[in-house]
Amino acid sequence: PSTLAKIDTALRATFEFALEVKGERFVPPRIKTTKQNLVERRRPTIDDDKFYKLQKHLRNQFQKEIALPLENIPLKAEQRFLFYCWIETLEHTGIRPWSSTDRAIKMSDIEKRKSNAGEVQLFVKRKEKGKTYTAPATIERQLSCPVGDNYVGRLI
Repeated sequence: PSTLAKIDTALRATFEFALEVKGERFVPPRIKTTKQNLVERRRPTIDDDKFYKLQKHLRNQFQKEIALPLENIPLKAEQRFLFYCWIETLEHTGIRPWSSTDRAIKMSDIEKRKSNAGEVQLFVKRKEKGKTYTAPATIERQLSCPVGDNYVGRLI
């Protein structure tokens, strides 16, 4: 819808330019403005119960396979694990899911800081809707995936 609105605006400006600047003589077509239907377009929400069921299901799916030697882990298990990590990241940081790969989290967006008490905390820098913010991940949430940490450690 926003793309169509931009096209409509460009067409109106073109017709206005032709009439006023170039002196063309015609009746420009009327371009109606369409409603944006923001309620229909908003991202669907998921209630906590369904979210935790999904999380538990994903965790149970990959935990058996992830213990295999690295070369024997099936591709589907790796994909399940990555999806699980994505879900965990969304939950632990509170950031919005990204819609394309250029909006995905990059390693340069992740910052590790030490608190005055010496605890390590992760922060994710995001730019959404023209605003930049930093989302903290809580300590207990960072440590909630020990199997995954071992798996990632073996990959590196």
